[in-house]
Amino acid sequence: MTRRHRSRRALEPGDLVAIGAAVSGIGTDAIVAGSDVDLLVLAAAAARDEPTLAGAAAGLLVPIASGRPFPCDNSAIAWAAATMVFASTP
Repeated sequence: MTRRHRSRRALEPGDLVAIGAAVSGIGTDAIVAGSDVDLLVLAAAAARDEPTLAGAAAGLLVPIASGRPFPCDNSAIAWAAATMVFASTP
């Protein structure tokens, strides 16, 4: 049986932009200007719909690492976003 973690806070596209800016160090404006925002919206929605923490983390990790929506540091940003799924759960 799979448990749904309803108490976790879903990461929104804006959260992903903030994570991207923090990891890359290039600033929020530069991240937004160089990002595929549509992919970030889809990744956040897919992660939000996942019933498990692992699924939600993978729902961010895979599309960010493979889709490369940010102008730089996509792998590091993907891992940081996936980690934040677990950190945002009480």
